[in-house]
Amino acid sequence: MTGGRTPIHAQRVTQTGPVDHTVQFYEHPDALSDSASFFLQRGLTAGDASVVVVRESFRERIEERLRARRFGLDAALAQGRFVALDAEPTVERCLEGGVLIEATFERIIGGVLEEATARSASGRVRILGETASLLWDRGLTEAAVRIERLGNRLAEGRPVSIYCAYPLRSFGHLAHTRPFLDICAAHSRVVPGESFTRLSEETARGREVALLQQKALALEAEVAARKDGSA
Repeated sequence: MTGGRTPIHAQRVTQTGPVDHTVQFYEHPDALSDSASFFLQRGLTAGDASVVVVRESFRERIEERLRARRFGLDAALAQGRFVALDAEPTVERCLEGGVLIEATFERIIGGVLEEATARSASGRVRILGETASLLWDRGLTEAAVRIERLGNRLAEGRPVSIYCAYPLRSFGHLAHTRPFLDICAAHSRVVPGESFTRLSEETARGREVALLQQKALALEAEVAARKDGSA
């Protein structure tokens, strides 16, 4: 584990919303790989189905960790309980002229969710996704927020847990604060950057810390820009 710390899901956090939906704002990719693989590991152990919609490079890192821990990834793949989609072409299919087509997203993800639910030994499904993060990186901030809310709509009333993540560095401007808060509000759990994961994991505290991190990053970027402009 990164820095020898226990992953966020090793401890129970009280769910505060109707859908079990976690967002992690990570500082280093290894921290995300550790937490995400542990999230899926718990599902493999419990017989849950998993739907992984991430970049191929990220999927490979996660699968490497799961195989190293011998948690039955290959058996889950053979049984259809572990389904992986490449997030980048999935996002492309959901966009028309840079506009998110909600019906397309619901058809693609909803269809995969239905199949995964049917194959789940426990009846539960875990979803790990990067689609919103990819939209954010393209500057499509409103689409990123909308897709988080769509995820809640698809999961509502179902035994589904969703885990998504954004690199904290993506929120390095003061103009990002409002959509950042909207993203936090779309989740039942907020995990701040790993430099603060030893603090309380209570959801409200996680949101406060994540917002402080975003504001500090944005202020640093603004000060640096002003210095460059006066040079």
